[in-house]
Amino acid sequence: MRAYRETKNKLMKSIFPNKIQLIASKLLTLVLILSACFNLQAVTKITDAETGQPLPKASIFDKNGVFITVSEDDGSIPSNISSASYPLSVRYVGYIPLTLNSPDLGIVTMEESTYTLPEIVIDDVSRNILYLQAYVREYFTGDNAKDTLAIYTEQIVDYAIPVGKAKYKGWKKPRVLSQIEYKYKKLDRKDSSIDTLMMNEGGKMRSTNFNIAQKFQMPECILSGDSTEYVKYGKYYPEERWSVAGNYYIFENDELADKKEHNFQPGFLKLLGMSMAQTMCDYKYIFEKGQKPGANVENLVAASENFDLIMKGKAFKKATEQNDDTVLSFFTEMFVIYRAYISADEAKELKKDAPVVDIKNFKVPEGIPAPPDEVVSLKAAVLESIEK
Repeated sequence: MRAYRETKNKLMKSIFPNKIQLIASKLLTLVLILSACFNLQAVTKITDAETGQPLPKASIFDKNGVFITVSEDDGSIPSNISSASYPLSVRYVGYIPLTLNSPDLGIVTMEESTYTLPEIVIDDVSRNILYLQAYVREYFTGDNAKDTLAIYTEQIVDYAIPVGKAKYKGWKKPRVLSQIEYKYKKLDRKDSSIDTLMMNEGGKMRSTNFNIAQKFQMPECILSGDSTEYVKYGKYYPEERWSVAGNYYIFENDELADKKEHNFQPGFLKLLGMSMAQTMCDYKYIFEKGQKPGANVENLVAASENFDLIMKGKAFKKATEQNDDTVLSFFTEMFVIYRAYISADEAKELKKDAPVVDIKNFKVPEGIPAPPDEVVSLKAAVLESIEK
């Protein structure tokens, strides 16, 4: 209140002569009060339903199923989202997705997902290779002034990760067992119809960026239960954030925390007449409070990634036949669906003879959230166009 009075008095002395200060004071008071009311208007903030803690960098999709942004560090939805983008779909790995119908809902909560992993037991010291299979979804959007390309991809991947004193190296990057992608391209923004529908099987996507075999250094305050949140700051932004949600530990990593304005531009591309600005590179890993304490690959339940690029430069624009920048957005979710300890010999056999998986008929385990409704509609439209 004192700061408010000082602000008002300074404005009065600098703007109005003494004779009309009384009238002006009342008018200015009214203006400041109205301004405060508008500034304090309800905003939408995403929080954990159990702890009340904000959920930063929750992934936000517009009404067309296109990834557009993430929530702020305090869980709030960015205010610059157009009303035409609503209703929004909010996704945060480890939680049940949320739908937002308007921009001023105040505090909204996300419920913890009930998805859990089957128990695994080491019954033989020779079985020191952790074999994992994971279900992966990637949502990709390429957007510029000319057209929009959207691709939704599903995969089943596997890993073989040595634990303990295992001598066999296995494979720590995901091997694609089965993949299918659905995509549409809208060539004319004035036409709301979908111009091109397509389905491809096989191939690769960017799920290789998940480094699940790394050593996750959980802070002692989180491990001991003394705290439910820990934040380590980089040069400009929070670099690491650990939190506890029910039966889960959540680790978030911002790889651009040391980059001013979250902007990283490799200099060597300029020599090729191109320019690329990386504006987002965030990872989340979800660990179950399992058999082993702390955060490790044996307790990994799910992971997600947000990755944004802005492509520009003369060479790039010439190749794409347009004069505006192109924004590439990737959002990837990964859910562990099978885990077992196997021997090195068994892992070698799996390396030579990969399991056969049919992603088209894959039944998503209970507890894993469904993709946004718009993506489900896209899949149906693609399949229908192929059948015709």
